[in-house]
Amino acid sequence: MSHSFRQKVFVALGKMLRDLRLERGLTLADIALHADVSVDTIRHIENGTKTGYDKYKSLLNFYHKKFEIVLKDEK
Repeated sequence: MSHSFRQKVFVALGKMLRDLRLERGLTLADIALHADVSVDTIRHIENGTKTGYDKYKSLLNFYHKKFEIVLKDEK
Protein backbone atom coordinates (compact mmCIF):
# COMPACT_ATOMS: atom_id res chain seq x y z
CA MET A 1 0.00 0.00 0.00
CA SER A 2 1.52 3.33 -1.02
CA HIS A 3 2.09 6.00 1.60
CA SER A 4 -0.30 8.38 -0.20
CA PHE A 5 -3.10 5.82 -0.33
CA ARG A 6 -2.51 4.84 3.28
CA GLN A 7 -2.72 8.48 4.38
CA LYS A 8 -5.99 8.96 2.50
CA VAL A 9 -7.43 5.89 4.22
CA PHE A 10 -6.42 7.16 7.66
CA VAL A 11 -7.85 10.63 6.94
CA ALA A 12 -11.18 9.10 5.89
CA LEU A 13 -11.16 6.79 8.89
CA GLY A 14 -10.43 9.70 11.23
CA LYS A 15 -13.35 11.64 9.80
CA MET A 16 -15.63 8.64 10.27
CA LEU A 17 -14.51 8.26 13.89
CA ARG A 18 -15.12 11.98 14.57
CA ASP A 19 -18.58 11.71 13.02
CA LEU A 20 -19.39 8.69 15.20
CA ARG A 21 -18.26 10.56 18.32
CA LEU A 22 -20.27 13.66 17.49
CA GLU A 23 -23.38 11.66 16.55
CA ARG A 24 -23.26 10.10 20.00
CA GLY A 25 -22.70 13.44 21.74
CA LEU A 26 -19.38 12.32 23.22
CA THR A 27 -16.35 14.44 24.02
CA LEU A 28 -12.74 13.55 23.35
CA ALA A 29 -12.36 13.01 27.11
CA ASP A 30 -15.31 10.57 27.14
CA ILE A 31 -13.69 8.47 24.45
CA ALA A 32 -10.24 8.66 26.03
CA LEU A 33 -11.61 7.35 29.32
CA HIS A 34 -13.39 4.36 27.83
CA ALA A 35 -11.13 3.47 24.89
CA ASP A 36 -7.80 3.84 26.75
CA VAL A 37 -6.48 6.30 24.15
CA SER A 38 -5.26 9.78 25.07
CA VAL A 39 -7.22 12.89 24.12
CA ASP A 40 -4.25 14.13 22.05
CA THR A 41 -4.04 10.84 20.15
CA ILE A 42 -7.78 10.89 19.42
CA ARG A 43 -7.46 14.47 18.19
CA HIS A 44 -4.61 13.46 15.87
CA ILE A 45 -6.56 10.46 14.61
CA GLU A 46 -9.66 12.51 13.92
CA ASN A 47 -7.53 15.01 11.98
CA GLY A 48 -5.85 12.23 10.00
CA THR A 49 -2.36 12.99 11.27
CA LYS A 50 -1.76 9.79 13.23
CA THR A 51 -1.20 6.56 11.34
CA GLY A 52 -0.52 3.96 14.06
CA TYR A 53 -3.08 1.23 13.47
CA ASP A 54 -3.26 0.03 17.11
CA LYS A 55 -4.92 3.22 18.35
CA TYR A 56 -7.36 3.25 15.44
CA LYS A 57 -8.23 -0.33 16.32
CA SER A 58 -8.92 0.66 19.95
CA LEU A 59 -11.31 3.36 18.80
CA LEU A 60 -13.01 1.08 16.30
CA ASN A 61 -13.51 -1.50 19.05
CA PHE A 62 -15.01 1.17 21.30
CA TYR A 63 -17.60 1.95 18.61
CA HIS A 64 -18.11 -1.75 17.81
CA LYS A 65 -16.93 -1.20 14.24
CA LYS A 66 -14.63 -3.24 12.05
CA PHE A 67 -12.34 -1.96 9.35
CA GLU A 68 -11.03 -4.04 6.52
CA ILE A 69 -9.30 -3.15 3.29
CA VAL A 70 -9.29 -5.68 0.53
CA LEU A 71 -6.90 -5.01 -2.27
CA LYS A 72 -7.40 -6.95 -5.44
CA ASP A 73 -5.27 -7.27 -8.48
CA GLU A 74 -7.17 -5.73 -11.35
CA LYS A 75 -6.47 -7.30 -14.71
